[in-house]
Amino acid sequence: MASTRSGVPCVGSIVVDLAKVIDAYPDQERLTLIRDVSVSTGGPALNLAVDLRRLGALFPLELAGVVGDDEHGRLVRDACAALGIDTSALRTVPDVATSFTDAMVVRDGGTRTFFHHPGASALLSAQDVDVAGSSAKILHAGAPGLHPRMDAPGQGGGNGWASLLQAAQSVGMPTTMELVSLLDEEIRAVALPCLPNLDYLVINEVEAAALTGAQIRPADVDGHPHWRALESVAMALVELGVSRRSPCTFPLGAWPPHPVGCSGDRGRCVCRVRRCATRPEPVTLLLLG
Repeated sequence: MASTRSGVPCVGSIVVDLAKVIDAYPDQERLTLIRDVSVSTGGPALNLAVDLRRLGALFPLELAGVVGDDEHGRLVRDACAALGIDTSALRTVPDVATSFTDAMVVRDGGTRTFFHHPGASALLSAQDVDVAGSSAKILHAGAPGLHPRMDAPGQGGGNGWASLLQAAQSVGMPTTMELVSLLDEEIRAVALPCLPNLDYLVINEVEAAALTGAQIRPADVDGHPHWRALESVAMALVELGVSRRSPCTFPLGAWPPHPVGCSGDRGRCVCRVRRCATRPEPVTLLLLG
């Protein structure tokens, strides 16, 4: 019988990004000019919901998380309303700022430095997500390390994220997760407990190396990727628990993911990504069906 499930609940970080273009990053106690400021929505949960809709997804999209009762919180809700993203699981709390990130972008070269305020997102808990009552097809979560209540260790060595993913899988909902590039030990502490309950993990080479303890260089100086090194890291992630696919993106990589090796009786595959002639940045495509 064909599944009647449809849609994606996107759970976790809901952020407003403030990109500020500067002349140069100053030394301490020095000043630099901000030449331009742009405001946009961001965060792993909100980004996926917005991007899927903009890519033309017709299935239901739901945002689950916490925002403040402030201008940025209203910006998030307005953006979701404009795109038809369900916010019934988006909780608003008073007297706490909506999570935001100040991104300082150097005008020449585009080098970025991020200053993140967790704000209301820090209040996210497992109770904000009704997995048992959901008819969604696949659950997306992100990002561990930014949500103290979800990151806190639980019984049996897991955490709130691992419990959420396990609950989703128990009702037949495949799971995906996105990480952010924290310190290596922080990534390992919050993400390793999640891997046995993940179907898909799409991460960059920095995060992959942190999880596996590998020392990898994604490319030679002439731009040729170290495919074997990247594939071995992705296979290590599969062995750590990711059950279906673990593509690894990096600066020279791009859409589409291409299966290069499978192991086990569940068809677990490692993917490589290739350069796309029309896009300089890495892109990874997850087919939701």
